Amino acid sequence: MRRAMKGSSGFVSVFLGLLLWLWPPPPLWAEDQEAEGQWGLAQHLMKGGEYYRAITEYKRFLYYFPESSRAELARLRIVEAYVRGQWWADGVKAARELLQRGVSGEVEARVLFLMGVCQARLGLLGDARESLARVLQVTEDADLKGRAEYLIGETHALQGDWDEAIRVLESLGSESSLSQRGWQRAHRIKGMTPPAGKSPWVAGALAAVLPGAGHLYAGRYLDAALAFSVNAAFISATAEAIRKDNPPLAGGLAAVELVWYAGNIFSAVGSAHKYNRSLERQLLEEIRLPEGFIEDLPPLRTEERGGVP
Repeated sequence: MRRAMKGSSGFVSVFLGLLLWLWPPPPLWAEDQEAEGQWGLAQHLMKGGEYYRAITEYKRFLYYFPESSRAELARLRIVEAYVRGQWWADGVKAARELLQRGVSGEVEARVLFLMGVCQARLGLLGDARESLARVLQVTEDADLKGRAEYLIGETHALQGDWDEAIRVLESLGSESSLSQRGWQRAHRIKGMTPPAGKSPWVAGALAAVLPGAGHLYAGRYLDAALAFSVNAAFISATAEAIRKDNPPLAGGLAAVELVWYAGNIFSAVGSAHKYNRSLERQLLEEIRLPEGFIEDLPPLRTEERGGVP
């Protein structure tokens, strides 16, 4: 009996050992499920617009699963979250760190574009153009190239180089979804010619000939009426003082009128400058791509095929 029990016990032990050897280890299952859950949470927060929390969860994913096939994509998502949240400086830093690690061609182009967006919004226009020019070198994606080229044109406009902005916007390829917008904005700039909107010299000369005329030329109608009325009033009062033989009063009024007259000229010149600045701001707002169009990029081709970079 004892021998039978020992034989049975040995058989059970061998059977259980074989079963455990063939059975997939539960810890790997648990790890895969945890990774999927962590990734799903980060993606959910990203899609919901909770970018700061999404960044935290993507970083948590990288901490716990650094060898995951999604690690590169997680780092890209962090850069995208910084851009969508408009944390431009953090976006540039994260993009540079990712590029230094070395990334695949498709991801590299995306990261360079996002870094260019951040640099443009920070006013680092030269750096932005350099990053965006590299996008054109490393990608064949017509949509991404069109966005990069358009943004290069925008940086030239921000710098006041309207001729170059026109050239870039007009040269957008027909395969780009932005080609029509670029052509329209280029011709809008040509029609309004912001650098020559209102000549400060003309405004000053008109104000010298007839107080208020310079303001009228610059489109400041109330200021024009005020300048003309006050100057007319001072001239009239000065003439009346002379007629009544009151030299001290006439001299005082004439001195005040001279100061007001000179102020009218300087004000007209300033009004012309203000008009031009307002016109440039208006054009820049028309040229500038909506933030959503810059940041809400289509999925990577690897994602569309169901894979990961």
